[in-house]
Amino acid sequence: MYMIAIYFVVMSDVKLLFDCTGFEWDKHNSEKIWFKHQVSPSESEQIFFNLPLVVADTVKLSEKENRYYALGRTDSNR
Repeated sequence: MYMIAIYFVVMSDVKLLFDCTGFEWDKHNSEKIWFKHQVSPSESEQIFFNLPLVVADTVKLSEKENRYYALGRTDSNR
């Protein structure tokens, strides 16, 4: 039963990705991901078009917006 609940949460999050029309990066976030992970914004976006892709709610709560994390592979298999 527990795994079924997780499956439905992940599938509902993936549905939101299909409605996405693009990516918007502010300067602070694009610099932060480069210094923290050595990944450019355009390379980060590649994971949404490759499999496997894992999208889930973050544990950290934000009062301003829903927060998610995504794990996947880039075109160069990173």
